[in-house]
Amino acid sequence: MAVVAVGWDDRRLFPGRFADDRHFLQEALGSSFDAGHVPELVRVPHHRAHAASSFYASPFTKAAVLVADGNGENESTTIRTFADGSEPVLHHSRPRTASLGYAYNAASVWLGFNHLNAGKTMGLAAYGRARGLEVDRLVKVDGGDYRLAVAPLAERPGRSTDDDLGRDYQRMLLARREVYSKVAGTDGPTAPLERLHEDPAAVLVAYTAQRIVEDVMGELSHAARQAAGVSAARSSRPPAARAPLSCRGLRPSCRCATVRLGPSPSTRR
Repeated sequence: MAVVAVGWDDRRLFPGRFADDRHFLQEALGSSFDAGHVPELVRVPHHRAHAASSFYASPFTKAAVLVADGNGENESTTIRTFADGSEPVLHHSRPRTASLGYAYNAASVWLGFNHLNAGKTMGLAAYGRARGLEVDRLVKVDGGDYRLAVAPLAERPGRSTDDDLGRDYQRMLLARREVYSKVAGTDGPTAPLERLHEDPAAVLVAYTAQRIVEDVMGELSHAARQAAGVSAARSSRPPAARAPLSCRGLRPSCRCATVRLGPSPSTRR
């Protein structure tokens, strides 16, 4: 093993935690390295790592890549264009606390799940779609951008540590849970977890969170297509399987782009 790439700026996020690169690799990989045989450690910003792993594993020589997750070091959604032999170009970036992942996590927690149970929130949202619910649109989308009902916090781009990220996450989670409580008219579900589909308030909160993600990703997908010069897009999964995004690419061929969707809104919390 000659080179190890890591998709976080560990030195900024965890100042003083690791004595050197060897110490970091030992903890991250669970392997010991002789002092004279330590692989080169290359640190790649989190969202750029997501985007690069999508583009360079694709068959395309030119692409736009849309990333939306819980958060990177400084951002929560980004759009970059890639071309073989050239540096990627950043076209869009929203701060950490404007995170779609945070908004979805808050709904999951309101429902009694943890942040790793977002797939259950998505499944519950399907009951709202099937019932034709009208929901409050807790986001404004326009011109390739979005504004959530809860405004982002004042952040410290380039200086925030993991402790800062954790505090900001908890503040946003609380604020967004309060918004969902207002939407539902109650501070939580009245049915047990296994019967949430019978609770109108629970279904409403789940579907409201799902619509936030769908509305924003539709707008950002359009912005990514424009950045790539692509006129159409298709999803690689059927509409019923669409979910909040963790690591996905919007990658154009000659006629269309592919949006790869996964079931988790967060890569760290």
